[in-house]
Amino acid sequence: MISPYVFQVATPFSTGTGVYLPDHGLVVTNEHLVRDNSTVVIGSETSAEQLAKVVYLDTYYDLAFLKPDNHQDFPLLLLATSDPAVGEAVTAIGQQFGHPLRVSDGQVLELEHEHHGIGFIMHDAWQEAAHSGGPLFNAAGELAGINMYDIKEGKGRALSLPATVVN
Repeated sequence: MISPYVFQVATPFSTGTGVYLPDHGLVVTNEHLVRDNSTVVIGSETSAEQLAKVVYLDTYYDLAFLKPDNHQDFPLLLLATSDPAVGEAVTAIGQQFGHPLRVSDGQVLELEHEHHGIGFIMHDAWQEAAHSGGPLFNAAGELAGINMYDIKEGKGRALSLPATVVN
């Protein structure tokens, strides 16, 4: 079951999603969600709302690492050691604050789709605003990427930063 790793992330100005990496005790999300905040509120279907400190920001990759006040005792979440293949099934999960999880299944459409000079996984497990910062899982249930952008030119397509970059 992959949903316990998915957290809602909220600031006074935005909401989005993050994914908990138990071996590091961190939630990974998008930098643009938590920008200008030293702490944010996180919560999940299995964990009560709590504060998390913003401990790392990377504006280039649009990544942020959050340190929850309470460590979550989850099994290890495997990170994919290679990108999924074109045509491989993927699942994107997102959750805007106060709403239920949104799960979208799709497939990888393109690898190394360049956007702002970064190679992304392009897929059609599209979620609109709810997916920002959330996880992209491969068919084996490994974290394959962090969801970043919807492509406005191609409705139903999204970009995820490969998990190999997060590693």
